[in-house]
Amino acid sequence: FVSVGGAGGSSTGGSSENARYIARRELGGFLPNARQLCAERAAGAEQCWQELILYAAGEAGENAGVWSEGACALAPQTCALLNHRDLVGMPRKTGHRGVPGKASFIRLRAGGRIMAHTGPHDMRLTAHLGLVIPDGATIEVAGERRSWAEGKVLVLDDSYVHSVDCAACATDRYILLFHVWHPAVRQLGWEDEKAAPWGGG
Repeated sequence: FVSVGGAGGSSTGGSSENARYIARRELGGFLPNARQLCAERAAGAEQCWQELILYAAGEAGENAGVWSEGACALAPQTCALLNHRDLVGMPRKTGHRGVPGKASFIRLRAGGRIMAHTGPHDMRLTAHLGLVIPDGATIEVAGERRSWAEGKVLVLDDSYVHSVDCAACATDRYILLFHVWHPAVRQLGWEDEKAAPWGGG
């Protein structure tokens, strides 16, 4: 874990094709995933977490992600700040456009728990900006447990097993989650596309 202080560019995309892609990720990817990760979810109950996707990586074999025009219209400054070469973006000369991950606002319902899981690869780091953090909200990564702080960023490597607990929360927890390129990618020489293979979201 790394905790840092509070959190230009322009969004790529904006076409109806991008809008359909984001919708497909939300409906075909997030919801089933959310149901599977929610611990002790009663039959027919809503998933324990929800998200508003700002950016989503392409499928494996592609080299670009897309920004949601609709979601970014609700948070234009957030999207502009995140679409930076050192964050979600990528230097143009590599041929990559965006980190293999996502950026989204995430709500975890009070009483919810997200079961232990891992991300798909270690080419990225995951940043959580605390927005609304009730008492009792915690995250555990590789056996180390932490909490968030409002207005501060918690950075973790989601390739390690991690879980989230809001079972004791009186209110919902809200964060801004975004993936950034792992510093090791730079050390490998990210000017070379082969040094930063695109593996999808």
